[in-house]
Amino acid sequence: MIDKSTVSILPLSSVSVNSAPLGLLGLGLSALLFGLHLTGLFVINSHILAACMFYGGVGQILVGIMEWRRQHTFCAVTCTAFGLFWISLIALIILPEGHSGAAPQTAELVSYLAMWGIFSVIFLINAQVPAPLKLVFAGMSGMILTLAVAISLPSPTLRILAGAFGLLAGSMALYAAMTPALRQFFASTSKR
Repeated sequence: MIDKSTVSILPLSSVSVNSAPLGLLGLGLSALLFGLHLTGLFVINSHILAACMFYGGVGQILVGIMEWRRQHTFCAVTCTAFGLFWISLIALIILPEGHSGAAPQTAELVSYLAMWGIFSVIFLINAQVPAPLKLVFAGMSGMILTLAVAISLPSPTLRILAGAFGLLAGSMALYAAMTPALRQFFASTSKR
């Protein structure tokens, strides 16, 4: 029989883990894959849709909830919002394919993207974050707004530029997510 007086139970509310790198990884992978699609290197298929919906969408929402519990409002809002962006964007692509509603008209899709682009610009302007994270917001803003213009014109060149912005956002998000983790890993292995 275990003596209960010696068992230490750590309540969940006192556990504090920085989940922001996981959110950045989800955003980064999704932006990279979607950027590769926009540049024309990949057609959009299940590997891009699944990664964007579940890792970029659901994963970021979960990170947002975890950051909310840590009272990190900015990270909670950005992760949750971009998670919902990815889910809604993928839904716009797959729902009409499954005959679950009509595909949006050009003006509707452009206004949807323009609103998300403006939302991203607001984050870019107001974020008090290191330069790599500023570049994440700049890349996401550029990708979304340029894609809106590319769809409204229509312009294959602007679509490729939107993809390049996505590649920038994705690369910077992966860099920002991995740098602290790698530094911590190498610092802990050098002490052994």
